[in-house]
Amino acid sequence: MRFGVLGQVQVWTTEGDLVPVPETKVRALLADLLARQGGMVSVDQLVDDLWDDDLPANPTSALQLKVSRLRHALEHAEPGGGDLVGSRPSGYRLALEPGQTDVDAFTEQVARARQSADLHERAAMLAEALALWRGPAYADFADTDFARPAAQRLEEQRLTVLEALAETRLELGEHGLLIGELSELVTRHPLRERLLALQMRALYRAGRQSDALAGYARFRERLAEELGLDPGPELVGLHQAILEQDPALMAGTDTTVPEERHVGVSRRVGRLPAEVTSFIGRHSEVTRVKRLLSDARIVTLTGVGGVGKTRLALRVAVETQDEFPAGAWLVELSTVENPGLLVHKVSEALEIQDRSSRPALEVLVDFLRGKRLLLLLDNCEHLINGCALLAASLARSLPDLTILSTSRQALCIAGEQVLAVPALALAETDGTDGTDGVAGTEESEAVQLFAERASAMVPGFAVTDANRLTLEQICRRLDGIPLAIELAAARIKVLSVNQLLERLDDRFRLLTEGRRMTLPRQQTLRAMLDWSYNLCTEQERLLWARVSVFVDGMDLEAAESVCSGDGIEPDQVIDLVTGLVDKSVLVREERVQQARYRLLETVRQYGRDRLRELGDESRLKRLHRDWYRELVRRAESQWLGPGQAELFSRLRGELGNLRAALDCCVTEPDGVQVGLTMAADLYFYWIASGALREGRHWCELGLARDDTPTIARARALSVDARLATLQNDFAAAEPVIHEGQILARRLGDGRSLAMLTHLRGLGALFQSDLPEAVVLFEQARRQYLEMSDPIGAALVQMYLATAHAHLDHHEEAVTLFADSVSTYEAHGEEWLRSYALCMSGIRAWRVGDVAGAYELVREAIRLRRPFNDRLGLAMCMDVMAWIAAHKGDDERAATLLGAVGVMWHSLGGSLFGYLTGYHQQCEAMTHDRLGSTRFEAALRKGAELHIDALIELALGDAGSPMAPRSGPADQAPPSAPDTR
Repeated sequence: MRFGVLGQVQVWTTEGDLVPVPETKVRALLADLLARQGGMVSVDQLVDDLWDDDLPANPTSALQLKVSRLRHALEHAEPGGGDLVGSRPSGYRLALEPGQTDVDAFTEQVARARQSADLHERAAMLAEALALWRGPAYADFADTDFARPAAQRLEEQRLTVLEALAETRLELGEHGLLIGELSELVTRHPLRERLLALQMRALYRAGRQSDALAGYARFRERLAEELGLDPGPELVGLHQAILEQDPALMAGTDTTVPEERHVGVSRRVGRLPAEVTSFIGRHSEVTRVKRLLSDARIVTLTGVGGVGKTRLALRVAVETQDEFPAGAWLVELSTVENPGLLVHKVSEALEIQDRSSRPALEVLVDFLRGKRLLLLLDNCEHLINGCALLAASLARSLPDLTILSTSRQALCIAGEQVLAVPALALAETDGTDGTDGVAGTEESEAVQLFAERASAMVPGFAVTDANRLTLEQICRRLDGIPLAIELAAARIKVLSVNQLLERLDDRFRLLTEGRRMTLPRQQTLRAMLDWSYNLCTEQERLLWARVSVFVDGMDLEAAESVCSGDGIEPDQVIDLVTGLVDKSVLVREERVQQARYRLLETVRQYGRDRLRELGDESRLKRLHRDWYRELVRRAESQWLGPGQAELFSRLRGELGNLRAALDCCVTEPDGVQVGLTMAADLYFYWIASGALREGRHWCELGLARDDTPTIARARALSVDARLATLQNDFAAAEPVIHEGQILARRLGDGRSLAMLTHLRGLGALFQSDLPEAVVLFEQARRQYLEMSDPIGAALVQMYLATAHAHLDHHEEAVTLFADSVSTYEAHGEEWLRSYALCMSGIRAWRVGDVAGAYELVREAIRLRRPFNDRLGLAMCMDVMAWIAAHKGDDERAATLLGAVGVMWHSLGGSLFGYLTGYHQQCEAMTHDRLGSTRFEAALRKGAELHIDALIELALGDAGSPMAPRSGPADQAPPSAPDTR
């Protein structure tokens, strides 16, 4: 088992698998023990480190619990791992052998490098040592008192090694490559004299004496202003030597070409630039690329600009260079405009010095023949055909050569393996309410990168509980693209994280301050995308602009319908989409066994800007609106039949586009009626997805903006009232129902009239006026049948059965429930059938048939699960809690009650009035039997459950305490509460 602190604190098994260490406090405990380097840490010290002033009730017991969880995590990952956490009466220690941490590996590699007399070997070994760093030491705990001293000590060691590597490479004559790397390091550490001295030497050897002297002048001035000091004697002596152009400054610089050879290469094996910033995340991608390189001789990393293709390729090259005796060599192609110069560029990178008149490709092949070498061709996209021809030619002629290329599109040659580089991982969202709420407390890779780069700009910047969610939102808005995140982090010098998030709507003006030594196209977000745009054909650019109206991707049919015309024929769309996928502009995804295509949000905003420049935004938004209006119309007509789960999944995947279409409707005067129709037709989606608030929002927005007396308005009124009733918001529902009935009678809209009568009955039922509910439901059923709407009649019949059941008219209720279920089954309808089964289960439970009730509600949950119907699931879970309580399983009952409390709150309502008495009785019963402490603990546990875990808890299995059992342990349900 190995431990890592050179980056986030991590643990790996002997086989190299990452060991999950749950909970922030447990990871903090591990970090604390690692920071003490095997020393014993007292209980008091650990308690102080972990909780500071916010002490738990019993600190010693709380610490023991954290120690137990750490041991369990290590033991679960690898037998014997738990024994590493040793204990004595005085405290705890982590019993590690030498070589078990990445710090040990780093220290050992540096020591070996310093012993090497061979400059090339020393440089390679120092670079390998630095490659062990995954980020700032103790990155996730760098702001804690216990980790700060160790982190600062390790950072000093890293900088010292960076300086030693730069010094070695300077001796090797790499002053040209070093200038940019040293400039960035000097900017980040402006008061380190050794770094400045190395930069001055590199600049002088490159013929930039004035830049070297200017750097010294700036340093002297800053040192005097900030510290009141003068430069040290060594730096003063170097400055004087540069002024005098001392020949000794050029010592060791080889400027001659050997005359005895026609073709040659320097003694150095490979040329890869040193990493001047930490490498964050990408563990799975590094592993996948290595695996591809072991199986194929040509591997291409593709992806959108700024996603980190080059950085990933360089990291893989560093980690695999030992497998290539002839080294790993970087060929940077971004500055090459003429494909005819490709071979010359590769030869230059390999330091081939040729004075013969032979063809350049022949010289290159001769030089590479017999050498096991890794050639990294970086940024091939603008020379894609030339790079493909060159790579294919070299691969055919050189069986020992391996090529790793980066490009925004694949080379498309024989033997090539392609890996699409994804954006950095983002935190999972809780997915309950459509917001960017983040599940868990661990920082995502994207946030780690932001924090590391921001801390270089603002020392002391760290991820905290206060800013974690905002940082995740920033990174999510930037699609996890490393370049965009780094540009955003640079703005922390002048903006708070909240200000930065607010300004991201204008990201192309905001993110304009890249590193001076990077390529121009990587210094601003817009320049990066301009480069991609210019690589596209005219029609591809046009399609890029047009598909930007799709908010959350689209399928091919939608693209053909919305984006064709005026320069693009419908049958051309498939080829243009393919081209944009190949160029990493569009991302292909698989949803519900259907291919979809999506622009990353940053790429989409760029396309939208281009669409505005074309003056075509309004027309495309209307075409987009009309496409989704028709999609919703078809969905509504097919909803009450087979294939509901697939239809619901399709609409859930299109939610972003549906919102955009609805927004277009309500913001354009001629679109409000269309918007009212769409919002009303989506009634089933608003209910099944638990989005009652959002459904009301769109209905009420349209109703407020256009009061024209139309059937669309009548239907929107009925849907708005239906959603308000389901939220128990009867005060809001009543006037809407009244207006809707007047309008429906005036228009002769029997369908809306039946629904509004139905809603009056529903309001009466939910408010426990059962006799009135029966009268209204009977009336609504007749109206539905007059409209030849059997599903509507079955729906109201289900509620009629419920009212009869609570009036103890059980024979009528059983018959009505059975008729409703039979109608639903005949139509292949499952969603409403699940409601009928649940309410039938409540009736069975009330008459003492607990086993029958359990089976009915269990089947209702099974039917509802594909829809993620929070309203229906909350109702079922409540009933399952009652059943559990009356089976004597109080712990499970209380846990379910805690979960449904959160669910009802998120839905903006509570359990319907005629059922609240049973809920309250269940609460009282479990509270009395468990006691306050256990009851409250179970409630908290339930409140934290994910929906999948909650369903598993409710359903249990055949041997679980929840499953029905018979015998004397069974308790009769309580007498029905008076709800009338």
